[in-house]
Amino acid sequence: KGKEAEHDHLKLNKGDKGKGKVHDIQNRLEKLKVDLARVIKAKQVDDHDDDLDILDLKNRIKKLEEDFGRLLKAKKANEA
Repeated sequence: KGKEAEHDHLKLNKGDKGKGKVHDIQNRLEKLKVDLARVIKAKQVDDHDDDLDILDLKNRIKKLEEDFGRLLKAKKANEA
């Protein structure tokens, strides 16, 4: 009886000719599309955040290299 009760929502009403079942499937499909769109958007936001993090790291590395170059020049100037 448990399995029957589990699938009661899929049973057709007399005279329904499958319209209720089709409508139910369409509703589920629309919900899945919305969920998929949300997941895709969240992934895009995460990817964008990752891109910003990478850009930030590249800028920090560039600044450190510039600072190191200046310090190296200053050290060489002091030694000369």
